[in-house]
Amino acid sequence: METQKQAPTAITLAIESGIGSGSLAILEADRLLGHLDEAEAPARAEKLLTEIDKLVSGCLDDISKINRIAVSTGPGSFTGLRIGIAAALGLSRSLAVELVGVPLLEAIAANTNIDGKILIALPIGKNDLSFAIYEKTGSNLEFKNEPMAVRIGNFINNLEEFGAEFILLPQSLYKRFSDDFELMQGEAGFSNQGEAGFSNKVQFRNIGSNLASIVGIHSRLVPPSPRSLEPLYLSRNSSL
Repeated sequence: METQKQAPTAITLAIESGIGSGSLAILEADRLLGHLDEAEAPARAEKLLTEIDKLVSGCLDDISKINRIAVSTGPGSFTGLRIGIAAALGLSRSLAVELVGVPLLEAIAANTNIDGKILIALPIGKNDLSFAIYEKTGSNLEFKNEPMAVRIGNFINNLEEFGAEFILLPQSLYKRFSDDFELMQGEAGFSNQGEAGFSNKVQFRNIGSNLASIVGIHSRLVPPSPRSLEPLYLSRNSSL
């Protein structure tokens, strides 16, 4: 009797290089095997492949066990996104594996367990951020607006007008907002648990610093295609 060969376990290398210094992750299906968070991840192109090799060496006995690569297509830093996508293309060709581009805002929205009207904001420069709003009920996700760019000051001043119940922020932006809101004397206050009320209507959530792991998980839902690798660049020209 012949034994049926099992399909190899999906091992994904995920790259997010557009937010801060970026982050890296290696996943077996949805299980995180290892990661480099924003504070540890490389900030320059020449270090990215070295850090990927270091991460792979700590998680796998052979880089050839990676059978797919997922890379964030933004929004984020123009230079950072270019670095990450170029590295992902090179690795996918050298390893002859599947490559998937993942829109970061959508990935975050789809992989939160929060139901309601959700606003996700990501830094795209020193004084600018990008955001999009989604309505989520269970596994159903409705896109409410095209991703937009806005100055951080304008975003804070108009926050209630967006009508979101939850604001999701990566750790670096969350910390910055926490400092800002503490200066607004009673208009908002952040707790140690990472949640806050803005005029008792909005809750803030810290989604952490390893966005690459979210990219890797969501990549299983994104069909690979050349179009999926087109980066989303937003700038002040598209800001509010």
